[in-house]
Amino acid sequence: SINPDNIESKLLIMDRSFYDIFRLLFTKDEVGVGKITFLNEDLRTESKHLIFLTPPSIQNMNSLTSIVKNNPNRNYYVIFSPRRTFACKEALQMSGVYGSITAFNDFNFDLIPLDYDLLSLEVSNASKLLYCDLDTSVLVLVAESIHRLQLVFGRVNSFFSKGYSAKTIAEILKISESQSKLRIDDNP
Repeated sequence: SINPDNIESKLLIMDRSFYDIFRLLFTKDEVGVGKITFLNEDLRTESKHLIFLTPPSIQNMNSLTSIVKNNPNRNYYVIFSPRRTFACKEALQMSGVYGSITAFNDFNFDLIPLDYDLLSLEVSNASKLLYCDLDTSVLVLVAESIHRLQLVFGRVNSFFSKGYSAKTIAEILKISESQSKLRIDDNP
């Protein structure tokens, strides 16, 4: 594990797409790292703990591989946002650095409050994923966020959807709700 007392030994390496949202939510000191930098293949550092915050993309796994190979004998921690994918795991295994990584975690930025009545789900490439790559995982993220919101503030009584994607999200919400009820009923 990472020693919380030695902040200077920790370097947070993040994808550029996360910087604005990260800066909105946290300060460097709140996260407990000595320095924050961007994912760059040529990075060389003396830091003992390298913490990667990255979306799950093969290009980023290639950059991460280069950094690990250029900075041997360190502790490497990879945080995927919103979640890791099988393709990323395979890319790291094929490059030979998967076993060098100390820990993998998933972190979903989820709904970010921009104002007292305005929330934003920060998935910067949602349209590309959904319409170009035909990756519907972004719909699951939206449904999970709405479900968490309902768990905190109560169920929405009237839910209207328009279009195929909205209908899919509504169906995922129904499944999530029925699974939640099953878990509650299973516990006496």
